[in-house]
Amino acid sequence: MSTLSETPQQQMLSELWWMPLVRGILLILFGLFMFAWPGATLISLVVFIGAYWLVGGVFDLVEGIIGHTDRSRMWMILSGIISILAGFFVMGRPIIAGVITGAVWVYITGFMAIVIGVMQIFAGRDGDWSWGGFFLGILSIIFGLIIIFNPLLTEAMLILILPIWAIVAGIFAIVAAFTLRGQASNA
Repeated sequence: MSTLSETPQQQMLSELWWMPLVRGILLILFGLFMFAWPGATLISLVVFIGAYWLVGGVFDLVEGIIGHTDRSRMWMILSGIISILAGFFVMGRPIIAGVITGAVWVYITGFMAIVIGVMQIFAGRDGDWSWGGFFLGILSIIFGLIIIFNPLLTEAMLILILPIWAIVAGIFAIVAAFTLRGQASNA
């Protein structure tokens, strides 16, 4: 229900506020599911991620097609198509996707920790060097190496951390949805 006095942004907010609400609800359900069935979490996690990417991709595609925004709608449409394809792949081959996703996450996290550690060690070249930064850099490198050389342990920890992340992210998405709805009705 839009009026003629609404700006395009206000009209978009009033039409699309429910999308982050649905995403938030899905994330909370996802988090609760992971807490309730930790044994089945890994395969279920992969299937649920596939479903989330599929639904999120449809939302992105719809927003890119009907969105009233100055941002590049082409990137939103492309993102939606890639997310839909990834969702179908992941849901169709959950074991392969789980192995690939787990390995990619482990190695990216490990390499990021190593790079951050090296950056902390050499931060002193700019005149901001400290013993604390040096030791944190060493610990970060050790942490990164532990992650890379113990991928199963790292993936097991993800099963404990991801439910918490999903619930918190879901709560923030729901708050954002109602904030957008309030902005659209107040504007």
